Amino acid sequence: MAGFMLVLPLAIVLTINPLYMLFDTLKYIQLDSIARKYIIKMEVEGGLTVTDYADLISRVAQLGYSNIQVSYTPYPVDFGDTVRLKIVADMKFRRISFFGGLKNETKQVCAGPYESVSKKNPLVQ
Repeated sequence: MAGFMLVLPLAIVLTINPLYMLFDTLKYIQLDSIARKYIIKMEVEGGLTVTDYADLISRVAQLGYSNIQVSYTPYPVDFGDTVRLKIVADMKFRRISFFGGLKNETKQVCAGPYESVSKKNPLVQ
């Protein structure tokens, strides 16, 4: 019985922590996907508009990120000029410790920096 009581916490830690890591990875992939979507939008529109900036912040916050900071090239940008996007935010990590129970940590994550060229057609307004 004593051996079981020692093995059970270890089994829980080795089973649940990889799941937490998987969920954290999927959450980061979503953040990176949002950043890639918006850099493409910036290419087409010639920079990040105020409306798109608000939408970007909202989408990142919906994923559970906090303290969101966005470095970007504002609209308008001429055809052929560089557009840049970088998202930095705080992400909560949850892990189970063998001795200490549930640990919550907050770490800063970054999507980008992404850089591209504006493809906005100067003849179309």
